[in-house]
Amino acid sequence: MSIATVSSAWAEMRMSMVVVSTKQVPELKKSQRALEQVLFKSNAASTLHIGTSWHAIHYLITGKTSSPVPGAGEVIFGGTEIGNDLGFGPAHLFTAEEVKTISEALQAFPLKTFTSRYDVKQMQASKIYPENWLKEGDVGRAKLLDYYQQILNFYANAAKNNQAIVFVVHQK
Repeated sequence: MSIATVSSAWAEMRMSMVVVSTKQVPELKKSQRALEQVLFKSNAASTLHIGTSWHAIHYLITGKTSSPVPGAGEVIFGGTEIGNDLGFGPAHLFTAEEVKTISEALQAFPLKTFTSRYDVKQMQASKIYPENWLKEGDVGRAKLLDYYQQILNFYANAAKNNQAIVFVVHQK
């Protein structure tokens, strides 16, 4: 694969999250077809797309470039891997119980900490994907804050409804 192809693939790394009922979880664990159907064909009401902002959101929550951190820091790199590699790794699953725990941690996480970690020079130096933070400036901060608020609501609703969440990094 050429460098241009790799760069092009990196430019397309997006994250999608989908709420699922606890009754669906066993089928998703055993059927790749069912998993892909849920991930890529679910209705808009049960899906949250955070685009290419997933790595920056993880960084702003944890202060780290990778690896899950217990609690709120699991929202991007946590969960149990399920299914086959979908291009950028397998999907991840949070059980309804894990969703409740993460939702509570997200609600307790200080928004001031999230916003104070937005430092475009540091994010660029740390190679936070998609590595365009110097161009993004304040618009990038607003976009990440909006996605973060959507994640808070998404997890809170899933926790309230005793739902699991499956998510994946994928191409556009």
